Amino acid sequence: MRRGGSTSALASSAKPKLPIVDALGYLPFEPNAAHLFFQLVSRRYERGNMLITSNRSVGEWGTVFGDSVVATAILERLLHHSHVITIRGDSYRLREKRRSGLIKPAMLDLAPPSRFPMFSNFVPWRFLDAGRLSARRLP
Repeated sequence: MRRGGSTSALASSAKPKLPIVDALGYLPFEPNAAHLFFQLVSRRYERGNMLITSNRSVGEWGTVFGDSVVATAILERLLHHSHVITIRGDSYRLREKRRSGLIKPAMLDLAPPSRFPMFSNFVPWRFLDAGRLSARRLP
């Protein structure tokens, strides 16, 4: 990717009111992508919300980003002013397969429990206010 292209893509990614990154860590980041993601997080830090889902614990993010220093810098910005919600158990897809009888319970027992921490970062929103998300800090 050209330098100008990645810069303009980064600038446009930082503009949405609530960027959502789904399944972070499903595939490892290439080194350049990890640095670009750090820049995105840094641009949004304390300026706007961000929602991230992952099936990886934060302790595994050094592997995800291929660099523990970059992962630590990203996590410092993401976890400051954030809410972490951990959901355990079967995903809704597996739950539906089990109910329909397509997957036997013994097959599910072999799989580790799902972890999906979600981060609402930077300036956590507290409640809906006149149809908008409130940008007030939580005490």
